[in-house]
Amino acid sequence: VPEDHYYVDPAPQLENLMALIEQKTYFVVNRPRQSGKTTMLNFLVNHLRHSNDYLPLLISFEGYSEAPDLPLAEFYRTFWSNAQIFLAAIGATLVWKPEQNEEEAGTFAFKKNVRALCQAAQSKKVVLLIDEVDAIPEAAVISFLRGLREMYLQRAWQPTFQAVALAGVHDDAVWARAADL
Repeated sequence: VPEDHYYVDPAPQLENLMALIEQKTYFVVNRPRQSGKTTMLNFLVNHLRHSNDYLPLLISFEGYSEAPDLPLAEFYRTFWSNAQIFLAAIGATLVWKPEQNEEEAGTFAFKKNVRALCQAAQSKKVVLLIDEVDAIPEAAVISFLRGLREMYLQRAWQPTFQAVALAGVHDDAVWARAADL
């Protein structure tokens, strides 16, 4: 409620964010806590939902901060479960279900599920929005970011996300662990 709380209006940022999405950019939003990152992502989700071109997928990693030692297989299982919950909540009707093969719990299975999701979206471009990316479990950092990078590099011939936004407070430890990508 803008009248009762400090409020950063995300509307002025919309044009820049849409330009990044239309350019098929993978980008990071770094801001201090309580500066409107989640509000901006939700605003963007609502805008994308009401277009005929995009299917937003908003996932928050905030809950992972309570399980920093979460095994990789459980991270991906939870990621896809949250994806299905979000897509159902926004009324997305997709004939798609992620594979949950315990032996393929890494980057390969992640990319396979993303491709299946993007194909199921048909003519809509899937935009992945991750909130609280700093809370990603230790075991998943390299696999997850490597998977995003590989899909970005293969986007010319493989179905993948139109764009990816990673929002967080920029925990240097997370990005230092991923520096060898």
